[in-house]
Amino acid sequence: MLAHHADVPSDDPVSLNIILSIADYLTYTVDLGFLAVPPTPPQHILELYGCADEDTQSQVGEQLCQALEEERTLLRLGSH
Repeated sequence: MLAHHADVPSDDPVSLNIILSIADYLTYTVDLGFLAVPPTPPQHILELYGCADEDTQSQVGEQLCQALEEERTLLRLGSH
């Protein structure tokens, strides 16, 4: 889906292209993303999403991992 929108120039922080690029980038940094290294979003976009430095990116990554684990737990509970 990201490749489909990659040619659409956008600095709109709520555009699908930007949202997907942030998601790809952040999930990749905590080994939850694709195998290929995604491009780093522009600094001003990282700032808008509260991920301007490595510390905040790490915190967001921890939150993503925790949310994923919680979802896995819910799915396991729901399958019994």
